[in-house]
Order: sequence, then C-alpha cells, then structure tokens
Amino acid sequence: MCKKKNNTTGLLLALIGGAAVGAAISLLYAPKSGKNTRKKIKKLAKNVKYQAQNKYDEVTDKVKEEYNNISSNLKDTTSNVVNTITDKFD
Repeated sequence: MCKKKNNTTGLLLALIGGAAVGAAISLLYAPKSGKNTRKKIKKLAKNVKYQAQNKYDEVTDKVKEEYNNISSNLKDTTSNVVNTITDKFD
C-alpha cells in the first residue's frame, strides 16, 4: 500500500515537471517578443513553484502522519510486550 502511494506521488511529480518543461519549450519557440516570452516564463515558473510547494507540504503532512502512526503503534506494542513479560514473572 505504501509503494502505491510513493508511485502515485512520483508519477504526479513527473507529470507536473513534464508539463512545466513542455510549456517552457513551447514558449521559447513561440513567435512572440522576448519581453512577452520572459513574462510568460516568469509566470510559468511561479506556477510551478507554487505547485511544487503545495506537493511538498502535502507529502510532508503525510510523512508526519505516518510517523505518528508508527510511533503510536510501536509504543503500544512495547507496552504489550512489557505487560506480557511482567505477567509471566508475577
């Protein structure tokens, strides 16, 4: 299940990156003035930065959530093991 999430995230990042590169290349080959092309590239770069930041925040939140889940499960398991051992020696 975790691999599927990682593959989906990687695929989404690849699609965003590919779209950004494709858009930048199309802008460079478009018959527009240099000033207009630079404005479009700047706008595109801001959009890509915004999308990347959102994706980073999303992945960071997921990692924190998974860390908390694993940490909680580990504490519960440790507590159960200690209780089982304690019960055996009582």
